[in-house]
Amino acid sequence: MRSMLLGVLTALTIPIANAADNTHSANFMLPFCKLGLEQAVDSPSNSYLVGRCAGLVEGVINMSGLLKAMQTVGDIPHLDPLLCAAVPEQVTIEQALKVVVSYAEAHPREGPLPFTVLVLDALHDAWPCRQ
Repeated sequence: MRSMLLGVLTALTIPIANAADNTHSANFMLPFCKLGLEQAVDSPSNSYLVGRCAGLVEGVINMSGLLKAMQTVGDIPHLDPLLCAAVPEQVTIEQALKVVVSYAEAHPREGPLPFTVLVLDALHDAWPCRQ
C-alpha cells in the first residue's frame, strides 16, 4: 500500500516538472522572443533561442500560406478557418514577432500551449483569412 501511494505521488509530480521544463511551450519561448539584439548576443544560448523564436514564427507563417494556397487550388476543400492566417507578404518577421508577443501578453492562459499554437492563434487574430 505504501509503495503504491508513493508511486501515485511520484506520477502526479511528473506533469508539474515537465510543464516547468517544456521548451516547446509559449511560456518558455516568449521571454526569448522579447530579447533585444544586445541581450541576444550576450550568450550563445540566448542567440540560439532568439533565432529559434523567429524561425518558428516564420515557419508558421510559411505553413499557413501553404495551407491557404492548397485550399485555393482545391487540395484542401474545407480548411478550418482557425488554421488560416493571411499574413501580408510585406510583413517582416520583426513585425510578426511583435504581433505574437502582444497577443501572448493579452492571452496569458495560452502560455502552457505549444509555442507554435500560440503563434498561429496570434497570426490568425491579426490577419484572418477571408473566405
